[in-house]
Amino acid sequence: MVLVVILATVALGCAVLAPLAEGRAPVALGFNAGDLTVHPDGAIERFRSEAGVQPKIAMYYQDWNPNWSTALVDPNVVDPIYARGVVPMISWTPFRTTHDLRDQPDYRLSRIVAGAFDPYIRRAAAEAAALEKPLLINLAPEMNGSWFSYGAGVHGNTPHEFILMWRHVVRIFRRAGADDVRWVWSPNIYGHNTVHPFAPFYPGDAWVDLAGLDGYNWGRSPRTIWQGFVDLFAGSYAALVHLSGKPVIVSETASAERGGSKANWIGGMRHAVEKRMRRIRAIVWFDRRKERDWRIDSSPGSLAAFRGMASAPLFTGTLQTLLGP
Repeated sequence: MVLVVILATVALGCAVLAPLAEGRAPVALGFNAGDLTVHPDGAIERFRSEAGVQPKIAMYYQDWNPNWSTALVDPNVVDPIYARGVVPMISWTPFRTTHDLRDQPDYRLSRIVAGAFDPYIRRAAAEAAALEKPLLINLAPEMNGSWFSYGAGVHGNTPHEFILMWRHVVRIFRRAGADDVRWVWSPNIYGHNTVHPFAPFYPGDAWVDLAGLDGYNWGRSPRTIWQGFVDLFAGSYAALVHLSGKPVIVSETASAERGGSKANWIGGMRHAVEKRMRRIRAIVWFDRRKERDWRIDSSPGSLAAFRGMASAPLFTGTLQTLLGP
């Protein structure tokens, strides 16, 4: 009941839209920025100014550090996000960012399942329950890769242990009354030689609210080639919609500039979502200059293409159109 009330009252940018042609639900746009956890207001306003529309989702990362003053919900971050009419999505990763992200055996899945982190998880669940606002949690993303401590094969982790871990954490939140949390399950797209198939890691529709995909066009380099959005996502999208009946979210994506036209890449993403990948209900753009210049304004053409996509009727979704009442 709380979620219904909040979704009806929180300023998510616009009222619920009527369904588009052929019953197609609109797509919500979100973003991540490097200063989002430091200056949430400024980060949201900058993206709004550049994209020409208000984002509906603000995604940021948080590790499992029991020494933080808050286990999950930092009011200094989430309060300004909600105040701007945006919903937080926390990429909640079972490791510490101050260490090697792969070599952390204390965070192996079997220890989490056995209860080693239960006091910390219960703190996080209590904070989420007290929030009484919609919150998206992307728990342990890219679990089918081997670059994080909870990843496939790292420290002996198995897909079955991942499922047990996922259900263990979600069960603790449900028992705490954190009913407004919506869980995002987000593997890495196929194509990397260390990526495993999705199905063995899937906890089941009863334990997941949004089925996600992480994937980037790294551009042309000695190690990478230019790949369009369809080239990157088509196979993974087909596997995902066969596996899960949940709405699909592109939980992390962006394109480099080098090796092709980033503007055309964004146009290809828009066309794919409009015509081919119709189960996609949200896209979260990694709006940073990091390994590549992923930002939407990395070039005038890129910015114009993104603004054109963001202003299209299809891309005016809200959290309510994403999740339903």
